Order: sequence, then C-alpha cells, then structure tokens
Amino acid sequence: MRFGAACLMACMAFSLAALAQESPDSVLQDEMEEGASGAVKPLELKAAPPVPLNNPVEAATPSLGSPDRPSVMSMPQPAIPVVEGAIPATPADAAAPVESEAPAVPKTELFRSAKLRALNKVTARYGSVTAPLGMLVRFGNLEIIAQRCQTDEVVQGVRQQSALVDIWELKPNEKPARVFHGWLFADSPSLSSMNHAVYDVGLDQCMESETPPE
Repeated sequence: MRFGAACLMACMAFSLAALAQESPDSVLQDEMEEGASGAVKPLELKAAPPVPLNNPVEAATPSLGSPDRPSVMSMPQPAIPVVEGAIPATPADAAAPVESEAPAVPKTELFRSAKLRALNKVTARYGSVTAPLGMLVRFGNLEIIAQRCQTDEVVQGVRQQSALVDIWELKPNEKPARVFHGWLFADSPSLSSMNHAVYDVGLDQCMESETPPE
C-alpha cells in the first residue's frame, strides 16, 4: 500500500515538471497553426427591419405637392359674400382725398351813416355827430367824412361795428391837414384811434342799415 502511494506521488510530480518545461511560445504557435488550418466563415449582412413611426398621422399624411395632397396655390379660395345694394369700393374712391369743410365767411352788414362821438380835450366840449357816407360834417376845427360803416361777425354770435373815416384839421391861413385816416371800432376804440393834442373822435354806432342781417 505504501508502494502504490509512492507511485502516485511520483506520477504527479512528473506531470507537473512536464507542464513547467512547456513554454508559452509553443502554446501560442499551436493556436496559430490551428487557426491557419481552419476555414474562416464569411460575414453575412442582414437588412435591418423597418422602424415603425411613433406618430401614425405622419405615415398617413401625403407629401406636399403630391397627387393626394394639392398645393396651397391650387386649393379653392373661400368666396366673398356680396351684399345686395352695396357699391363695391374702387381704387379711385379709396384714393380720393377727404374734402375739408370751407371756413365760414364772416357775415357783413352795411350801413348808410355813422354816428360819431367827438371831444375837445381843452374845453371839455363833447358832441355827437351823425355823418352820412360820403358827406362832410364838422366838429370844431375838424372836417370829417365817413367812407364806410359796417358790422362784421368776428366769431359766432359776436358782432363788431367799424367805420372808415377821414379827418382834416382847419387852421387859419393854412390848407386843411389830414390828421387821421383809418378804421374806428365802436366796441374796441383802443385798436385804432386818432392821436391829436386837442380832439378825440370815436365811433358810437352804425345807422340806417342797407342790407338786412341774415
């Protein structure tokens, strides 16, 4: 029994020694020879299966311009409703400028005579003179001729009376000198007045209307 165990131990030691003596190069060479002797199988290429679309609507929608889907230009346009009795606008009507309202013309009323008020600043003499148009009237050393007397509507509801007059002053041994020519205003005498050292003349009112007020 001891002899059998010794033989088994000797066989195992011999096997280990044989494996230790075998080099890695020889093992690699044997593997290369086995690979060279065997036939290499060719690589087979297989077509990938079709990938299903996530959105089923995209698959059912035809492409733009296809026979199943006409282009936008060929699609029928909605009809514009026509109203009976309405006149369609034309380019000429659309481009026509809007006419603005003309400003109102002031209403003027003419008179035949002017009633003037006159004052002598030295003697404090005050007088009222009625001057028919184109006729010469006198107050002191003044000669007055009223050329025009009228009433104008300055603004709506406001009327202003004015008179166009010529005034001369008489002096001894001298020719008459014109001292004023212009408009006198009844309600606003400060707008236009005669600048004289002795006399002051203003318009009181227009008299004897020629044109009745509208």
